[in-house]
Amino acid sequence: MPTIEIISDDEVLTVGDADVEILIRRIPSEVYQEIRARHTAEVRDSERAGEPGRKVTDEPAVDRDVLDYIVMDWPKGVTAQGARVPCTRANKLRLPGGIRAQLIAMAFAAVNTHGDEAALKNLHGSSATPPPAEGAPTSPA
Repeated sequence: MPTIEIISDDEVLTVGDADVEILIRRIPSEVYQEIRARHTAEVRDSERAGEPGRKVTDEPAVDRDVLDYIVMDWPKGVTAQGARVPCTRANKLRLPGGIRAQLIAMAFAAVNTHGDEAALKNLHGSSATPPPAEGAPTSPA
């Protein structure tokens, strides 16, 4: 049975296939909570004066920041008009929606193992989106 490593700051997982290679990292819960808090605001209803407001989170903004955090590099296979593009926040946001959602789901669901390469999921170039991991964002980035 393989061992399971806890999430570490220097951990990098490679996902992809023969044509695409993307380096991602898992997201620690404290980082995810900080991102959510940054995009959550209290909204007060003017008709309910004196009552506490409700918390509203900008989910697309959360997903954009999560994507930027988890995608570290793409050594091969990410191109624009045939030319390799740098791994920048702007280019991460230009990835197809299905791929962005898949990468986010993988970062939440990935288990870094030693001794069992098959335990790591591969990213495929389809636009099909797997179901999100429990607690993972559900809106596209």
